[in-house]
Amino acid sequence: MKFIKITNAFIIGGILQGFSLPLEATEPPMPIPFTYAHPSQYCFAQGWWSGDLSKMELRYHLIIPPADQGKLGSIFVGFRRKSAPDKLWLFGIPNGTNQYKWVQYDPNQRSLAYEGGPLQAVTKIYLPNQPTDITQFEGDGEILVGYGLAEVTFNAHTFEDMLNNNRFSSIWQVNRQQPIGFGASICIQYTGITTQNY
Repeated sequence: MKFIKITNAFIIGGILQGFSLPLEATEPPMPIPFTYAHPSQYCFAQGWWSGDLSKMELRYHLIIPPADQGKLGSIFVGFRRKSAPDKLWLFGIPNGTNQYKWVQYDPNQRSLAYEGGPLQAVTKIYLPNQPTDITQFEGDGEILVGYGLAEVTFNAHTFEDMLNNNRFSSIWQVNRQQPIGFGASICIQYTGITTQNY
């Protein structure tokens, strides 16, 4: 039990007195969902990394333009070395497994996507699935992120669509001098908050 100082004004003989009451320091439940009378704003860095190449973790928010939001497509996360630009590794969950892995790109195989389905306005990308030592790639490696659209339903051509429309670009260089927060400062306006069960 915590004691919270509560000061009340009692005028007794012209003296202002205060006293303490033992109260449980609990927060009342937030009434969700709710709406705001005026639009509010939430801002954050588009990207973040751990700051340690020996235990690298990276988070990135991919922003989908309004014209493509809700369309079927795939998001791709790649790794490439400047010393070997023709070799590309893609990050995702290969068929028959349940863990994210790096798989070398093969034009004769279906390209490994990070995720697929209707494209959301903002997709948060976690990379990798556990802290990883990438010091050997400093000054040479880079992370690429992009998305491709499906023609009618999800298919194997989303990777080609992404390349043909220049939607695959480098978002981060393997360099210990990179700022912890990187990319643009993203601000989202909203008028309400709801909850979602996981």
